[in-house]
Amino acid sequence: METREKVGNAIKEFYNAVGIEMTTRRTAEQAKCRGAISVALRGKATQEIISSFLLKDRSSIAHYHSLHDQNMQFWEGYSRLWLIASEVVFNHFEAKE
Repeated sequence: METREKVGNAIKEFYNAVGIEMTTRRTAEQAKCRGAISVALRGKATQEIISSFLLKDRSSIAHYHSLHDQNMQFWEGYSRLWLIASEVVFNHFEAKE
């Protein structure tokens, strides 16, 4: 399976796992989800690939990555989403290889 397909499948599974419909809205809930899954996918795909599935530009993905440590510490609910995203990404990229 190609990287793009794995990314798309992982993102779909993540949103299903957290019970949220992916949108481009700028709500905190959506931003947390986008940030969590994009950081979990770091190192597995380029920012361009990730951004194409999340319907954001590459600079938004870079921004999520730069704020990850702060988000883990201070943004309520983010760390839980990141843990779910990390598990989903692991299952798509590591466990099935």
